Amino acid sequence: MSSFASIEFHKRWLGWLNRRIPPSNTVTLSQKSLFILPTKAGFTFLLVAFLIFLAGVNYQNSLSYAVSFFMVSLFQIGLWHTWRNLAGITLVARGADSVHVGQMAGFRISCCCADGLAQQGIMLGWPDHGLVRVDPEGDEATATIHCSVHRRGLFHPERVRVESVYPVGLFKAWSWVDLDQEVLVWPALQDVEKVGSTGISDDGHREVPDGMDDFAGHRSFMPTDSAAQVDWKVLARSEELLVRQFHALAGDDLWLDLETAPGRDTEQKLGWLASQCVLLGQGSLVWGMKLGRQTVALGQGEHHAHKCLDALALYGSDPNGRSSQ
Repeated sequence: MSSFASIEFHKRWLGWLNRRIPPSNTVTLSQKSLFILPTKAGFTFLLVAFLIFLAGVNYQNSLSYAVSFFMVSLFQIGLWHTWRNLAGITLVARGADSVHVGQMAGFRISCCCADGLAQQGIMLGWPDHGLVRVDPEGDEATATIHCSVHRRGLFHPERVRVESVYPVGLFKAWSWVDLDQEVLVWPALQDVEKVGSTGISDDGHREVPDGMDDFAGHRSFMPTDSAAQVDWKVLARSEELLVRQFHALAGDDLWLDLETAPGRDTEQKLGWLASQCVLLGQGSLVWGMKLGRQTVALGQGEHHAHKCLDALALYGSDPNGRSSQ
């Protein structure tokens, strides 16, 4: 019951934030989008001021009154300056580069000061991954904040926390902003041998590993192999777990095909294809890719590899990029 209440509260909180601070690539912090409260040091500072005031009342000591009033005045000034250090800051999304599942995605955010102000000590990021300090000081500064990604497809990060305790640390001003950023997450990489690395056969065709045409020997079993690939006769004879390996004979052009890719499920097949794309993108081979009804035309080089990786990332997704799995 408590878990359900927590989820419901989180939904209501996000809905309220979306109305108060709508998602946008450019967000300027204002009175409407800023929150401020004393820090632990601030509460302690105020408590000490109150105790000194009580001592002044008890002993009729004018110096105690002066010190306590000075501390309260400093407390109020700290409130204003901490709030003003964030007010007027403009945050601009600068995009992010695609990464593979399991890697850290880096989102670039520019922080621009309000006119005529030297704002500094701005912290950006997600509390779970650590905040990054930015000091625009009257100009524009760009920071890269990171978060881990665990699912392929279009990834939309949670709201970014912006905070500051500058200048005296008695107050913390903060905001939660949604810069409407996205990054395309490619399938996870696997440790595989590059397709086409076995060269050319006697009849002039390229031998492609992991095909289904010619038997090419055995190799050690890997966790991504299916039970159908295991040579059970060898296992019964020598108690050694080996996998039968075949070569396919291809023409001059190389095609990667999801249907024939090794793996026990779709995600492992996509990971194998993604690994091949990275390896092939570093060479000069001409190759293409088939994903069911979708075909990526022949090409070569890193740009073609990124095109294929994008197709792998969006495989099985709806038109908006959300995964249907």
